[in-house]
Amino acid sequence: MLKNWLNKPFGLLENYKEKGILVITTGIFAILFFNLYNPFNVSNWQPLKTFPLFLMLSSYGLIGIVIISLSQFVLRPLLGIKRFKVYSFIIWTICELLILGLVLFIIYGDKGLKGHDLLAAFFEALKYTFLVIAPPYAAVLYYLYTNKQKKKLYHVDKSDDQIIKILDEKQNVKIAIEPEKLLYIKNADNYVEIFYSKSDGITKELVRTSLKRLEKELEDYRIVRCHRSYMVNLKNISFSKKSRQGLNLELKDQNAPLIPVSKNYVAAILDEL
Repeated sequence: MLKNWLNKPFGLLENYKEKGILVITTGIFAILFFNLYNPFNVSNWQPLKTFPLFLMLSSYGLIGIVIISLSQFVLRPLLGIKRFKVYSFIIWTICELLILGLVLFIIYGDKGLKGHDLLAAFFEALKYTFLVIAPPYAAVLYYLYTNKQKKKLYHVDKSDDQIIKILDEKQNVKIAIEPEKLLYIKNADNYVEIFYSKSDGITKELVRTSLKRLEKELEDYRIVRCHRSYMVNLKNISFSKKSRQGLNLELKDQNAPLIPVSKNYVAAILDEL
């Protein structure tokens, strides 16, 4: 059971916004915390007499910002890590703390120590690093998690019998439909037109929402954006047709019109097909 949990997708810190919130919040917290409370007698850690106390205390937070920024914005892309699993996130976070503690110790630690005393001082620096970084780090993760959970309440809901529930802007369910019956969606100013198949032909339903919102909500169903004004159900495409005017998609329902694909989406659509 523990193994299954550790192998679950972590689901947080997957985009620049979430990483930025982590970096900024952690750094600001550290700067304020050091300056307001002077914890762990930090002002006595190799104090620099010619260096203003405020700047020295703030530098701990600034170093944290630099280390975590490099970790999240540089190392992760370099190593091709777009998404964490729970176990890999734990390992990565431990490494961040180790590196941050080491850097702080190298800059501010007592260089004259040796042997056991040196190791003890290093572990003490790690302890202080953890005590300062852990609260804002945990708070940010909690905020991101609860925010995502709240958003799920407003997203398209998928029930046990695989029914898509499309909500309007007031989060009222407007359509409940089997995924394979939804054909395409068309933008209509502040509304969208949902086109789906029934026994007597194609039916249209007008919903007050946006393609941008539906684009995220329907991605699990392979209903994707193909044009500024269109989304299409990839499962209902019979074939694609390229012409001088561009790429068009023909749906399995013969009564459906050709769905245009704009240049920005051609590569993604062809990959999906």
